[in-house]
Amino acid sequence: MSARKTKNAPAPQVKRSDWPAIRLAYRHLTGLEYDGEARTNATWTERGDKVMHPTGRARRWNYRPRIQRAAIRWGWTAAAAGEGYLGITSPALAAGTLQGAGGAATMWAGYRTSEAALGFAHRRRVVRPLAKALARPLETDPVNILRDLAVPVRTDRPNVVVTVPVPDGWHGDRKAVESVVTARLGGNWEAEWRMHQAPFSVEFTRSPEPPGMVKWSSILDMIADNAPGEVVVGLDSRSKAVRGDFVREEPMWGLSIGSGGGKSVFLWSVAAQLIAQGAEIVGIDPKYISLDPLVGIPGVTIHNDPRNVQGMWDAIREFREELEDRFDKWTQDRSLKFTRKVLILEEGNMFSDISKDYWRDVKKKGDPASPPVWGDIAAILRMGRQANMNVVAVFQRMDDAATGGRGLRDSFGFRMLGRFTWQGWRMLVGTNPIPRSQKRRGRFIVVDGGAHTWVQAPYVTEEEVRSFCLDARQAQRWGSAPAGVTPDVTSHTPESFQVTHTPPASVTRDVTPPRLVLVKDTPEPQEAPAPAPAEVPAPRHSLASAAREGVVPMSADALRQAKRRPGFPPAGDDGKWSAEQLTEWFANRPGNKAAPEKEAAGE
Repeated sequence: MSARKTKNAPAPQVKRSDWPAIRLAYRHLTGLEYDGEARTNATWTERGDKVMHPTGRARRWNYRPRIQRAAIRWGWTAAAAGEGYLGITSPALAAGTLQGAGGAATMWAGYRTSEAALGFAHRRRVVRPLAKALARPLETDPVNILRDLAVPVRTDRPNVVVTVPVPDGWHGDRKAVESVVTARLGGNWEAEWRMHQAPFSVEFTRSPEPPGMVKWSSILDMIADNAPGEVVVGLDSRSKAVRGDFVREEPMWGLSIGSGGGKSVFLWSVAAQLIAQGAEIVGIDPKYISLDPLVGIPGVTIHNDPRNVQGMWDAIREFREELEDRFDKWTQDRSLKFTRKVLILEEGNMFSDISKDYWRDVKKKGDPASPPVWGDIAAILRMGRQANMNVVAVFQRMDDAATGGRGLRDSFGFRMLGRFTWQGWRMLVGTNPIPRSQKRRGRFIVVDGGAHTWVQAPYVTEEEVRSFCLDARQAQRWGSAPAGVTPDVTSHTPESFQVTHTPPASVTRDVTPPRLVLVKDTPEPQEAPAPAPAEVPAPRHSLASAAREGVVPMSADALRQAKRRPGFPPAGDDGKWSAEQLTEWFANRPGNKAAPEKEAAGE
């Protein structure tokens, strides 16, 4: 019975696990992974573009088509078999062949190792982050982009080319891809899309550099085309005007320009264009002479004595007080439009140093450690846009210490850098790769959001600045008001302002109306009587200037506190007071017993 069962029993089946050698040989010869688990979606003839393994990892080898992997394996297997055959039949020839193959392999490995060592930091800081950033607009995995992404180490050289692979079947937003590359690599790039046949790609070629010099006379037509609040800051690589804007998203400008980079000349051109639009300028210049061409221009006030730090602080405080007054008026009437007023802070690092030294000498126990002027500057930066009041600050190094330690750098939405270091770029911009700083005077890189544009700033002489500004003020009917006096600006017509001529700076402009001659019936003409001398308006004071000039024996802070109490005289339309108003209020202010006692004594 048992023998019959044994005879009729089915033959034992051989499991696949019983033949590991055959299984490995099959996978080896057909290009499969040795563990049998596919890493990507690669087929016999198509490259893989998606990771399929649960770990989410795949090597470059796993993206190759299976037929290619099989051919490579067949090749080195045949080479190994041939070397073994030669070792049996001709040992000397086999040894020579082995040495030659070993030498070639050593050279190739050395080349790859040196390339990897030199490009490791570049790939880690530039190439890999760029591949990750491009993965979203290209709708693919970063590994697929990284495989064929070609980014040279020196992307700041002219005509350098960056190649970005494009997945098959992609029809996304080209502008998004171009903006990512421009933002990450900086500068100006021209994109050429190659989508006619596979492999698809887009090549970015760096544009040529801006012109070597831009004369003031060559951009006057561009300046005439400025919209209100726009300023031509330079020409780009295509000799097109690059403009900064005080109206929309960049109301505050921060410049970090090394010594000798052309800061002063750039400020002259910016101030001249603002003056042509009817703006008022308040300049803080601890360097004495940086803003000299603007001294004496109507509507321009310059404080340039580094020994009078308190005077500079008072000017900034007055700027803030006018800002607050504008807000008070604006909350009452939202239809009000204010004339633009710009605070220019030249040599911000020096201003920060002398402010620290001065505050160290005058501060009292319980006062804050940092100079209070930075509180005024912070308020202007954060509130000035709505009141049409702006700041242009220039530093040699715009670090946190130079801006009062209040984190004010982020308040400058529009930034320009020149003659910068890699530390300065990382501090202010923070993108990679870091462009090579150019030493040419007036060569700046404009950082406006994610766009980085190299420009050549216009070169203007002192004579050209003064002539341009005086012509603008005369066209706006500012007359010949002394510096610091603010005339009526309701008749400004910056839209129609045109420069008709450029007389030399030495010409004295006489804006006094011509004397008229009255003619009677008699043939002999009689001259009209000489006009009476014009009345000089009484000077008006802000609270800071009233305290500084001793109009009333009170400090500026005390006057500001008194302003909030009932009985303080109202300010004029210009936000200032006459000396008579302040002295009369001081003599009759509440709590002053001197006036009643004198009256009772008959004095």
